[in-house]
Amino acid sequence: MKHYTYTLADRVWAANVKKHYQRCALCGRLTTLQAHHWFKARSCASLRYCSLNGIGLCGSCHVRIHSRAFGIDYLRLAMTVMLVNRFKSIESLINRLTEIERGSRRE
Repeated sequence: MKHYTYTLADRVWAANVKKHYQRCALCGRLTTLQAHHWFKARSCASLRYCSLNGIGLCGSCHVRIHSRAFGIDYLRLAMTVMLVNRFKSIESLINRLTEIERGSRRE
């Protein structure tokens, strides 16, 4: 996995994502979790810090996702299909997630 320099905003995003998971969302391990973006931060900048754009994974599953050891990144594919079907377009999905995130910051 590549090494990145994480900003304070990255660490806050990861903490917000991980607090919603008690165990790895893939294998169920009770271990230290890592936050993974559903939609890549660099390709969907407006969702980079949206806590809904994340999932808690153990280190092993996180590496497997990034290395495509599952054959394809089926989590991202499944989530994308489900959300686009609901919102009818990726643009309306991004707009809705952004609205939700802005609303949660105000509360």
